[in-house]
Amino acid sequence: NMNTITIKAPTNIKYIKDIPTIKNEYNNDLPHNAVIDKQVTGCGGTTLVLTNDQPYIVAVHLIKMIENKVSQHKNVLAITGSTTNKEISTYLKNTTVPKIMITYDSLPRLIDMLGFEAKNFRLLVDEVHCLIGYLDNFKPTVAIKLIDGMRETFKSVSYLTATPTNPKYLPLPLQQLDQVKIEWEDAVYPDLDHAFSKDSLAGDVLATVLDKLDNSTDELFVFYNSKRGVSTLIKSLLKLKPNLTLDDM
Repeated sequence: NMNTITIKAPTNIKYIKDIPTIKNEYNNDLPHNAVIDKQVTGCGGTTLVLTNDQPYIVAVHLIKMIENKVSQHKNVLAITGSTTNKEISTYLKNTTVPKIMITYDSLPRLIDMLGFEAKNFRLLVDEVHCLIGYLDNFKPTVAIKLIDGMRETFKSVSYLTATPTNPKYLPLPLQQLDQVKIEWEDAVYPDLDHAFSKDSLAGDVLATVLDKLDNSTDELFVFYNSKRGVSTLIKSLLKLKPNLTLDDM
């Protein structure tokens, strides 16, 4: 029951909300009950659902992401561990098209509060690669709650990422959803040489960067999807290359 769907973003289009298919076929919404690979970051996936005409709950892993979005969109309710149930029910009473941003951890509490009303909401789980990381990491129970039974709980559920996981490695409930890929005509996709990290990912990344620094005069760009990984890498480089400063980074 899973489909593979490609949505093309024509040339000169930067944001998901401006893609003709999204406007016309999806009524200014993201595909429902889907795992969506948006391919590029900053293309407005969460902005689209926070500004359209559907009641939405967007679950993210960082409070910082919520603060950033809520500062841009005045009608959005932020729910973290410190939000009271009274604040939530007041917001829901006074809002016609509710838009909620919530941490992964706080979602079970909101589901309990909403009860049957949850069926009025669509759920978007953002940064789904982080969620998959949680499964074998420090928060498996939080992650499992965001994967199991969500289609029954909400009107629809979709998972968004720019760092996709091969569908065959996704948890089963996610494998059964449509797999959607947004292809940007303007995007330049790099040629990738794949290598597997045998012992330590941090060590292998460091070795790769050192090799490039020693054997190339080009400016070096490193995309490393881990905040902790980046800071560890910089610390190691500063130790190993005394002539480099933080400014060089």
